[in-house]
Amino acid sequence: MANHYSGKRAAGRKPVGMARVTMILDNSQRIFALDADEIEVSRTLYRSGESNYMLNKNTCRLRDIQELFMDTGLG
Repeated sequence: MANHYSGKRAAGRKPVGMARVTMILDNSQRIFALDADEIEVSRTLYRSGESNYMLNKNTCRLRDIQELFMDTGLG
């Protein structure tokens, strides 16, 4: 059974205008085409609907992230 998020916030807390998720990947075997032992992929989503994407704390396009995962076997 899937969890359902009701959208309620903790008492006394104001709503936040953004959400961020970061995924850190082990690249010690150079599966990805970046010369780094770890790869940090982040997305920030704003209440307005805009998004910002980052690779290793550098701003990038969604397309750059999609290209990073191509031919890796990760869906």
